[in-house]
Amino acid sequence: MAAIVPTEADSSAVVAAYDALDDLACQLSGKLVHQRRALEGLLRALQSYYEQATCELATATEHAAETIQAAEQAGTGLAEQISSGEAA
Repeated sequence: MAAIVPTEADSSAVVAAYDALDDLACQLSGKLVHQRRALEGLLRALQSYYEQATCELATATEHAAETIQAAEQAGTGLAEQISSGEAA
């Protein structure tokens, strides 16, 4: 697994895979001990990628919100210029 490193574009898939494995490990709690241990090994292997992916998704969300806010402010400024007759 160490040879395959997810890219930033894989962030959503990494988070989804980790969450699904974590949910399955919880469902197997007390049942099928060997399979649960195997899943826990996978979760440990994915942990750093999961943490990186959640950070990348949070950063991308923050940048998108900033871009939307800047676009809204630019649109408001343009609308004000048009309404006041200042736009050329």
